[in-house]
Amino acid sequence: MTVSGIIKKIRFRNDENGYTIMQIEPENAPALWVVGCFPDVQAEISVTLIGEYTEHPSYGRQFSATEIAYNAPTDREGIINYLASGLFRGIGEKVAREMVAVFGAATLEVLENNPERLTRIKGIGKATLAKISEDFKKHKEMQSVILFFQKHGVPLSKAIKIYNAYKDKALDVVKDNPYKLIEDIDGFGFKTADTIAVKIGFSSNLLYRCQAGVVYTIENEAQTNSHTYVPYSVIIEKAAALLSCTEDEVSEAVLVLERSGKIVRISREGKEVGFALRMFFSAEKAIAYHLNRLNDGADMVSIVLENEIKAFEEQNKIFLNNKQYDAIETAISKGVMVITGGPGTGKTTITKCVREMLVARGLKCSLCAPTGRAAKRMAQASGDLQAQTIHRLLGATRVDDKYTYRYNEVEQLDTDVVICDEISMCDVFIFSALLRAMPTGSHLIMVGDKDQLPSVQAGNILADVIAAGMFPVISLTEIYRQAEGSYIIDNAHRINNGLMPIIDNAHSKDFFFDCKENVNDIPAAVVSYVRDRLPGHFNVSWKDIQVLAPKKDGEAGIHNLNRTLQDALNGDPDLQVRIGEFEFRKGDRIMHAKNNYDLEWVTDGGFEEGKGVFNGDVGFITELSKSNFTVKFEDGKECIYKGAEKEEIIPAYAVSIHKSQGSEFPLVIVVLPPNMSFFAHRSMLYTAVTRAKSAVILVGSQKTLWRMIQNNQTAERFTVLLDLLRGNTVNGK
Repeated sequence: MTVSGIIKKIRFRNDENGYTIMQIEPENAPALWVVGCFPDVQAEISVTLIGEYTEHPSYGRQFSATEIAYNAPTDREGIINYLASGLFRGIGEKVAREMVAVFGAATLEVLENNPERLTRIKGIGKATLAKISEDFKKHKEMQSVILFFQKHGVPLSKAIKIYNAYKDKALDVVKDNPYKLIEDIDGFGFKTADTIAVKIGFSSNLLYRCQAGVVYTIENEAQTNSHTYVPYSVIIEKAAALLSCTEDEVSEAVLVLERSGKIVRISREGKEVGFALRMFFSAEKAIAYHLNRLNDGADMVSIVLENEIKAFEEQNKIFLNNKQYDAIETAISKGVMVITGGPGTGKTTITKCVREMLVARGLKCSLCAPTGRAAKRMAQASGDLQAQTIHRLLGATRVDDKYTYRYNEVEQLDTDVVICDEISMCDVFIFSALLRAMPTGSHLIMVGDKDQLPSVQAGNILADVIAAGMFPVISLTEIYRQAEGSYIIDNAHRINNGLMPIIDNAHSKDFFFDCKENVNDIPAAVVSYVRDRLPGHFNVSWKDIQVLAPKKDGEAGIHNLNRTLQDALNGDPDLQVRIGEFEFRKGDRIMHAKNNYDLEWVTDGGFEEGKGVFNGDVGFITELSKSNFTVKFEDGKECIYKGAEKEEIIPAYAVSIHKSQGSEFPLVIVVLPPNMSFFAHRSMLYTAVTRAKSAVILVGSQKTLWRMIQNNQTAERFTVLLDLLRGNTVNGK
């Protein structure tokens, strides 16, 4: 459907992605609200839009546009409004009227073909004329580029990104090699570029397409299976299927990519095993090098340990076992070490003891973790309020989703010891950045639970470091932190050992199982627990309860649970705003889903202010409009989300078990849908159960529960780090 009219009002615009809410005035028709992604728009411009009418639950009828065309005005008043719209520097309403008074209906033709004639107008000198001409040319170029892509079925939002990246060279770049979009523009993957290539009729170079398909295959394996390299046979098979081409054509593309240095051949003892993107191989190579550098170059710390530890025991009214003694001694004396153990085994106690010993002697100790919530837990448990994310420790700044770090090989951290908690959550890139920034002579203590889920991103750092056998590893097994009558920690260890948890709903204080073999019964049961049963039984608010689910889709998936819980706990909204695939309301529980070091916050009353909201932070929407959200987080910080920042939050009535890593919640409900297959493994269940501080309720299938406990076979991750640490011959040129 097509509508035309004059833009009269722009209510909201995100300059980063072009998303706009504006009002147009069609001829002989009522004003109409329009939403869509548009290039530069200003009031009083005439446009033609293609799209469809939609009915918004809060705002009523509006037009959702997928294409836009700019209409050149023909009448004098229209030309004046167009020139004075703000698109052209140096032209206000007064100058625009004088231009039209001199050149009349031919004004735009003069501006395009004979701009030097404009100097006849008072106020337009050579400098101003240059600005006007430049802006007019850019605006025409932008229109031409946008229209070209729209005519070839490229979504307007994508067309805007292409123009912003290449400007007047956009058509030349894309016509020459549309797969270059993948390298140059964030958000363009192989499938998007391939679709554009087909629509613009690109078929001149099959090799370009095969190369892009091979890179996509390797990247996709890293994203979906967390590999840092991919076996050659897998690349050939999957890329050939993706591209519908022969294996020989894929092989040729692989060789070209290797020669160009974009991918690296991985071989062991002369036998080829696969290929890696250069950035993954470089990160793992750096990790191996810097771990050995730190281990070999660590300064010895002289401390009389026995007396120090006894004093710590007396002060904290605890008793440490021999393994904990060993862990403390090793942490003090070795350059690199690992402390691993399940919940309640004393990892936090050791961290606190080591830190106190080091600080008491004037040594600088840096505490960090991969996520904001993990860092906050570390700070609370250790008494060190300076514990922070690895990104913040390194002074990270982000531009176009790429990080640069203040501290690196050149300007290194001013620290003697780094203690990194939840090390299993680290990916190869942030861990290599941390190691690069640590000075020779400093110590690294890695703390984590080897049985929890590994990093979602590529790599398998904790498992590889332990398996290498190059550094001391202290495994804590004796359980200390467990209240009388508590089942959580004991059952977590039973699950980890392949045993069914103790289920005693009649007598248990903190561990319960509600069997639901029909998936359709699970959402209603979850609502009943969150809204009605648990708040009264435990004397808490529903806001203290976190629902965890293993997968997104399905009746008992994260998306449906969020919608169901939102309606049950926060129904009948005065206003509902869609951001991406989610609808948000005032009062919603949300989670910030990526680190944002520039997002400003204030505390209650504005007594404290700062920057930085982190992946995993949970809060509630306190104010909501079409343009802004105000969120108050659990630690009292308040943030205002505007523009693209709103895309960084997700509903958090229910979240994935992966998203919960590094967090701890008062009460946890773990959903176990029937007929699970891929997600049904022990580490998933173990991780979910260990998120609960006071109580955990399993809701779902007993068959799924048993299947998860029995399945200890997690998918193999192909990484190079273990070989590099062991000194095996790994060729990567």
